[in-house]
Amino acid sequence: RIFPKTLLMLLISIPISLIAGLLMIYISYLMDQRIHDADNFEERFDIPLWGVLPSLENPNELTPSFNAGLYRIFNMMSEKIKNDGLTIAFVSTHKGAGLSFVITKLKALIEDEGFSVALNSANPVTAGQVVLLDAGGLLENKTALLTLRKAECIVLVAQACRTTVPMLNNSISILNTAFGKVDGIILNRRRFEVPRKLLNKLERWQSSE
Repeated sequence: RIFPKTLLMLLISIPISLIAGLLMIYISYLMDQRIHDADNFEERFDIPLWGVLPSLENPNELTPSFNAGLYRIFNMMSEKIKNDGLTIAFVSTHKGAGLSFVITKLKALIEDEGFSVALNSANPVTAGQVVLLDAGGLLENKTALLTLRKAECIVLVAQACRTTVPMLNNSISILNTAFGKVDGIILNRRRFEVPRKLLNKLERWQSSE
């Protein structure tokens, strides 16, 4: 048997539980300082956003959005390469951010555009030539700063959903202290909030109509 007061308490507890749950979700969201996307990126860090590269399910199959991101990055440096040549360093806050993969794919794209590309070379460049330097793991790699000394241009690569705001701010501070600049930021492995498999199912469902 349920007494009226007990029933009333049960009815009151339901919305209170929902409110408490939503409040916890909101607090967790505020405490999560991981970088998920590029919204207000340039305003927040006061550094140009060179490009956003989405996460790939299969590294051997580049998606149109990934290729578009690569072309955007290439276009940021193409005039400099064409006119003077360029030595550019890509640096990540931590190891495992996919930096080497990005450099490899960017090298292939630049070569397809007819330019000469070298990796981690100390040789001077001339018009039409570019040197890509890998300075991964700034916060862990003791030789990263030595590699960056050779660069005319420094681009910081952040991994979405792993790199945190304090981590990125720390890396920017180190680079500004050592070299007085960070020329751009790339957000790598950007993930869709909606799982790709679900999007594929929705696309198949729409095409079957």
